[in-house]
Amino acid sequence: MSDLYSSFSLKKSYHSLFHRPNSGHPVLDGFRAIGMLWVILTHTVASAALLMTVYLKPEVSFLGQQVDHTPWYFDWIWNGHLMVDMFFVLSGFLIAGLLLRDIDKHDGIQLKRFYYRRFMRLMPTYLLVIALFYMMNMPHRENLWQNLLYINNFFPHGETAAPWTWSLAIEEQFYLIFPLFALFVLRTTQRPILWLSGLLVFACIIRLYIVWTDEILHGNQMSVSMIDKGILNHGLTVIYDNLYTRYGAFICGIGAQYIYHYQREKMTDFFLSTLPGKASIFFSLVISITLLEFNPLKSDIVLPEWAIVSFIGLYRNIFSLCIALLILAMLVNSRHVSWLTRFLSLRIWYPFAQLTYCAYLIHIPIIIVTLSILNKVYVTYDLTFYYGDYKLLIITFAVASTLTYFVSAIIYFSLERPMMTFRDLRSNAAVNPEPATIELDKRATT
Repeated sequence: MSDLYSSFSLKKSYHSLFHRPNSGHPVLDGFRAIGMLWVILTHTVASAALLMTVYLKPEVSFLGQQVDHTPWYFDWIWNGHLMVDMFFVLSGFLIAGLLLRDIDKHDGIQLKRFYYRRFMRLMPTYLLVIALFYMMNMPHRENLWQNLLYINNFFPHGETAAPWTWSLAIEEQFYLIFPLFALFVLRTTQRPILWLSGLLVFACIIRLYIVWTDEILHGNQMSVSMIDKGILNHGLTVIYDNLYTRYGAFICGIGAQYIYHYQREKMTDFFLSTLPGKASIFFSLVISITLLEFNPLKSDIVLPEWAIVSFIGLYRNIFSLCIALLILAMLVNSRHVSWLTRFLSLRIWYPFAQLTYCAYLIHIPIIIVTLSILNKVYVTYDLTFYYGDYKLLIITFAVASTLTYFVSAIIYFSLERPMMTFRDLRSNAAVNPEPATIELDKRATT
């Protein structure tokens, strides 16, 4: 009980939110913070068009018009979905790091401790948010049991509650499977990187096969999903929400961590002293920027069938591989990305990174509430809320993101951080028990 009481220390929670520890990788904070802000921006722009469709009930969804009317210099906004792949890369990198250190220290993985720590990290906040969703009478709230079991991504996307939480289900499934995979690969093979490379190739084959055999996916331009809700939900269900179509990003993160953990000197020499290493940094930057700027959702982007299959089948894993390579280059302080490393390592990103999990959970309802209030204000003053006005959308984004992080901070101080502190206290007590406990255990086993 004393551990639980001491965990709810506002001073400790405040310190953990604003004081970045010396350990860890500061550059990852920038990835997480910017990635979450990007997701909020994408969902703000898309939600504005979707809400206007609900209010005005036109024959064709405004979402397609929203995409088409986006200036070319704002096309990157619509690729916020790639930030989720980036989050998967980071998850693979960080979780693999925890497990590899566990293997080095204990010659194995303490599975019970690992799963307990993951549960205490994710579930308390998720339970609170699910309860709030239920009380707010969110659509399909009768299906929230799927979220509780982290299996909501196995069901049709359009019939799930809080549909944006599909990525949390994939993360939890990854946490469940990967420790067992790590034990198998690291104990039975001398070439883990070869295994990981094979799995990444297989991830691409799976996606290519699904797109090639699904007439809806390769039989229509990608822009059609912006005007046809049925096609959009079909694509989300078939290839967007599934672990077997998205695990490639985790593999990239795992491979990056394995190389960083066991082959750091070779990796440093590769990036700093060899032409292929320098070229890999250059092409990773160019490919990442190109994929983030390219917007195939516009109706004037017309691709041949083979290009649609190739693009949908490969681009997510290619992007994830580029991000993994850039992370490795930054961690060895390559001068070719030093400017990006310094930017992503700025201390300002740290608190935003700490609030990412809660912000992802609650940002959609806050965006919808913000848009609804603004629309009512405009109606009151006889003004027109135009979903394509990007100045208005940027203001909406600023308000929604501020509210999102404000509410996230409240949840962080009141629940998320205390539960993590309690978890750490109990985990440390289990790993380093008091002598009296050890003697009691010995007597009990004799």
